[in-house]
Amino acid sequence: MKICFPDEYIKRRGEDEDPFVLHSGEKSRIMYDVNAMLTNHFWMRRIISFMITGGVKHYVGIPTGGTVIAAVTAEVTTNRFDIMYSLVKDGELKGEIPIGDYLLIDDVVTTEGSLNEALDVLDESGVRDLAKIYVVVDRRQRDERKLNLTSMFDVGDQDG
Repeated sequence: MKICFPDEYIKRRGEDEDPFVLHSGEKSRIMYDVNAMLTNHFWMRRIISFMITGGVKHYVGIPTGGTVIAAVTAEVTTNRFDIMYSLVKDGELKGEIPIGDYLLIDDVVTTEGSLNEALDVLDESGVRDLAKIYVVVDRRQRDERKLNLTSMFDVGDQDG
């Protein structure tokens, strides 16, 4: 069951204002502010609970929100030392190379560009296992979805 994105973290701009320029380069009159959500203890716990998946021992984040989520999820998941996290930034993998099942985390996906870049970097780094991909917000239009991923909030085809 999907839940609705909390309205207090949705920023809107009217027709008389410049639209937001998203990380993907696209313009929109609506922005889902996951970074602000991450500063709220209730929502941070909900997001971490959503990200925890059985058997995953490595979390890989995409900056900025995905990196924060990956780091905190790895820290709170267990007190064992075999849970790892890394990040993909500036075309390279920072941290340990994932071996076995891992979770690739991003805060918002609009065009799949950041996810595809991260998957390419992981492949070039020698990662041969397939990632489970989790995002907080999926903004992709339904007819443009190529990657199989799990989202906490699916707002595709709803915003402009």
